[in-house]
Amino acid sequence: MKNLTIIVDNKERDSRVLKHLEKKTVNLEYANLRSGSFLISDAVAVERMSSDEFAKLTAEKALFRQLLEFKKTYAEPLLLIEGKGLKGNKHASGGAIRGAISYIACLNRIPILFAADET
Repeated sequence: MKNLTIIVDNKERDSRVLKHLEKKTVNLEYANLRSGSFLISDAVAVERMSSDEFAKLTAEKALFRQLLEFKKTYAEPLLLIEGKGLKGNKHASGGAIRGAISYIACLNRIPILFAADET
């Protein structure tokens, strides 16, 4: 069986996620990706961000432009939000967060996964 190769954006080099991937039978290659954090195949890519970054980008209205570009670039985009800080976040209200999640998942059909942290 051929090992999976994941192309990792250079901005992710210090991520703790990579330490876990390195322990698996995964080949990692590094590049400057136009959009996204990890490229799993020609079609599947993951955009990884912390819950605080998600809330901040939502409040600044930059999140939607970023994710629409992400969706244009890859046929099967996936958003990964890490951390438990979406409730009571200082950057955006709960309503804004829920609205952003609904807009991304329902209207733009970008699946969202949530993780407690980087590990």
